[in-house]
Amino acid sequence: MLNSLTIILRKLLFFIPQFSLPHPGERSRGEQAIGLPAQSDTLASIDLNCLVSFGIRGVILDLDNTIVSEDDRYLSPDAEIWIEQAKGIGFKFFLLSNGKR
Repeated sequence: MLNSLTIILRKLLFFIPQFSLPHPGERSRGEQAIGLPAQSDTLASIDLNCLVSFGIRGVILDLDNTIVSEDDRYLSPDAEIWIEQAKGIGFKFFLLSNGKR
């Protein structure tokens, strides 16, 4: 899901003129490519400062099998800390779920 979210973010930012995100591994005009990661293995590995630098202030989180594993009923401590840090710097969240819980 995080990989899909990154792809969606890239497509959305394409329509905002002040943002130009190269794909991972691409270089533009002789400079090292910068941008959002192609994918993240954990929510906690997403750099909040990177999101802020691209003007991203909201995050859509999928509950089932993404921030809450299939076997668990609660967020991991790392995910909980990341969300609290994000809220502390002004991020807004939208929770998404297609599960039954």
